[in-house]
Amino acid sequence: MGGDEEGGLENHVLGLANALAKKHEVHLIAHQKYADRLEAVTFHALDLTKSRCNPFLLVAVVKLIRIISPDIVHAQANKAASIMATLKPFLSGKIKFVATLHSLKRKLSAFEKFDWVIGVSGRVLDTLQNPKKTVIYNGVSVDKQRLQERGYLLDKLNLPANHTLIVAMGRLVPVKRFDLLIDAFQGVEQAQLLIVGDGKERPSLEKQAKVNAQSNIHFLGNRKDNIEILSAADLCVISSEREGFSYVMAESLLVATPVISTDVADMKKILPEKSVTAINDTDGLRNVLVNVCQDYENFVHDYLPVFAWAEQHLGFDTMLTQTEQVYQKVSG
Repeated sequence: MGGDEEGGLENHVLGLANALAKKHEVHLIAHQKYADRLEAVTFHALDLTKSRCNPFLLVAVVKLIRIISPDIVHAQANKAASIMATLKPFLSGKIKFVATLHSLKRKLSAFEKFDWVIGVSGRVLDTLQNPKKTVIYNGVSVDKQRLQERGYLLDKLNLPANHTLIVAMGRLVPVKRFDLLIDAFQGVEQAQLLIVGDGKERPSLEKQAKVNAQSNIHFLGNRKDNIEILSAADLCVISSEREGFSYVMAESLLVATPVISTDVADMKKILPEKSVTAINDTDGLRNVLVNVCQDYENFVHDYLPVFAWAEQHLGFDTMLTQTEQVYQKVSG
């Protein structure tokens, strides 16, 4: 795994490595900062934040892989895939190479050199020429004992009981388009918007809501009770202009909270058609929000099969099993 950031990719890799290590010999090559989050995994600290063309980095990776002598090398995301595509000719022909594509990329030539490619959504794989490709959604584990009713939010935030409780969750960065969501929320009556998360955009977003005189928008910052909040909310909204896969969507559906979203990742395949709006369409998002608040009971009814589908396809164990199946295919 390349890089040293904190987000969905890193949590995915660490969780998957720990789970696989219960049945397999697993080694992880990654930045030192992740060492204390691993359990039965053999960890090899290496600073992969350097250029993917750095000759010293490339030599270090080759040496490590030769020492480990693995059956399969799994490159997570674009940087790791690029490094392994470069090094593949210098490693044993017995090794099989798998890569996971976590986001939309224009240049996919590196992924075309792998024995198998996993995509976190169908959309990220659309233009990939490699015929050996599979969609495996990032699975999440939800502790159902943490689920809460609406009263959890009403009491904590002193909100009106007759208002629709809407939550938006994620890093407050431009790509998530919380600014568009705040504008779209103008004119949405009898509703409260809870924005959970933090980031460099927070001061400007708070100023935007204040200028708009939107007292029904609440910035909650980073929280440890995300599952409780999602389960207690009436609706989750995603306003991003780009997503490989949305963990918030998965968690929300697994706690039986409906989701409306912009047309990112595989939302059109997963959610009801009426719940997906065009990217960067303020009026379209506002119209959906208004319709939900006006006819919430009928809106929720259409989600019953979606919740059932999520239980079957978005759980962590499902992702783990499907990943092992890919390993079995490439190893013969």
